[in-house]
Amino acid sequence: MPPPRSTSPNALTAWCVLPLSGLALAACAHVSPGKNEPTSIKEESMTTANATLSGDEVSRRVLKLIEGLKSSDQLTPEYVEQQTGLSIQRAASRPDAFGTGAQLTPDWAYNLYVSKTPGDDKNKLIFDFSRTGEGHAPMTAICGMDYKQYAEALKGMGFEDSVSYGEHGRVDHYRFQRPTLSLEVYIEGESDETPEKVRHHCVKMITVE
Repeated sequence: MPPPRSTSPNALTAWCVLPLSGLALAACAHVSPGKNEPTSIKEESMTTANATLSGDEVSRRVLKLIEGLKSSDQLTPEYVEQQTGLSIQRAASRPDAFGTGAQLTPDWAYNLYVSKTPGDDKNKLIFDFSRTGEGHAPMTAICGMDYKQYAEALKGMGFEDSVSYGEHGRVDHYRFQRPTLSLEVYIEGESDETPEKVRHHCVKMITVE
C-alpha cells in the first residue's frame, strides 16, 4: 500500500481564525503558551497544565472522551472538560464554538475544537497535531501512541472500521463507526528517514460527528 497522504494544511483554518480569549493557540500563533497573558489565575494554571502534557497523554484523553460519547450532541464545553481534564474556552465571536490547544514540543502542538457543522446544527469535533516549527519535522515525538494503537482502542469501544482511498490508491482516511457516532482518522508516516518509518503510521487528525 502506498504511503498515506498528509492532511490538508487548511484543515484547521476555522480553529485558527476564531478568537478564543485567553487561550494560547500555539499551533496558530506559533508562540509558546507563556506569551499569551491569561485572563485569570485559574486560567493560567489550567493553560500551564495543558501545556505540560505529552502527545501520548493528550491522545489518551481524547480516546477517553470518544469512548463515553453516544452522539455528538454530548459535546458541550463542560462535558469535554470533564472527560479530558483540559481547560476549555469558548470562542469570543461564536458561542457554539469552543476548544483548547497547547505546545507539546518545539515542533508540535495539539488543537481540540468543537463547532457546528456548516449548514447543520450538528456538533463536529476536530483533534489535530500541528507542526509549529520545522516544516518537515518527524512525528516521532507525538507517535508513542500510533495509528495501530488508536485503531485497537477504537475497535475495543465497539467501532467498526473501513478505509477510504484517494488518488492513485493512496489512503485518504480511515472511518470508524458505531450507532449514532462516526469518526474519520487521518494518518501520516512517522518520517521519511527509512521505509519502515514511512510505513509506521501516526495519527495526524481525527474528526468526530
